[in-house]
Amino acid sequence: MKNDLVVYDVLDIPRTYLEIEVSSSGKMWKKFELNGRFMVLRPDMKIKEAVALCRLQHENVLQLVDVMRKDGSFHGCLMEYFPSQTLEKGKLVTFKLVNILYGEDQENISFGKLLRLTVEVSSAIFFIHEKKLSHRNIHPNSILCAGERIKICDLFLSKSDAHPPDGYRPEEVGSFGSSSRFFSQWQAVDMYSFAVTFFECILREKPASFTRQIWRKKVRVVVNDLHHNDILCHTFNRCLDINAASRPRIEKIVQVLRTSDELSVEIKNELKSMRKSSCALEYSVDNSPTHKKWIQQVQ
Repeated sequence: MKNDLVVYDVLDIPRTYLEIEVSSSGKMWKKFELNGRFMVLRPDMKIKEAVALCRLQHENVLQLVDVMRKDGSFHGCLMEYFPSQTLEKGKLVTFKLVNILYGEDQENISFGKLLRLTVEVSSAIFFIHEKKLSHRNIHPNSILCAGERIKICDLFLSKSDAHPPDGYRPEEVGSFGSSSRFFSQWQAVDMYSFAVTFFECILREKPASFTRQIWRKKVRVVVNDLHHNDILCHTFNRCLDINAASRPRIEKIVQVLRTSDELSVEIKNELKSMRKSSCALEYSVDNSPTHKKWIQQVQ
């Protein structure tokens, strides 16, 4: 399916907003208002990420507003402004899940909130896969947080079946054309990364340096519920399996965590609250039968 990249000339942006603030962590982008809408300038965005975002209109994916060009060539993007982003001393500062876990303002995320975030992240990843895309970079640093809301960002490593815009080679936009030989493996990478991120949120530690036995002990310290602990450890063990085919799909992970009869009454009450809040969300972009079925499952 051909998916041409629509490129706009954006002439109404004040010249001062085209300046890029540089910090030790990389480029910082300016927030501004244009035609009554707050946006963020991304002059450093790669064409690959722009092509991917053109196909992803989802509540939990950071939205592309316009694509800019200068002298007829690609020159960055205008992105939606998400409330997790604030201005400090004139610079745009973004709060990500990694800041909540390890930053100075880290929060103690309740298990109920963690599961609500899990539903939103997993539904976004599933939507990305429905669009024949794989993110390939899911981790706490690619998830924006604002209260109970989240947005997935950083799709610069994504792969898709999109045809490249005129003048661009397939490798420049991460296109694999009509071939799906590796797509299931890329999806498995997303699912595995999602599960590892989930456990990193629980334990506040990077998972790479721990064996399964150490993880099991650490989970028991954090999650004071034996049955629930066993479910978590079992799920994580499955995700660590070397064979990608045996890793559980995202919906299976969420289903196990939400529907098990072994969950405590307290956790069940939190999940009921999560389901009510999920029902209030509107997903009007994608109407495919598979996506509708997933939304019904998470609600």
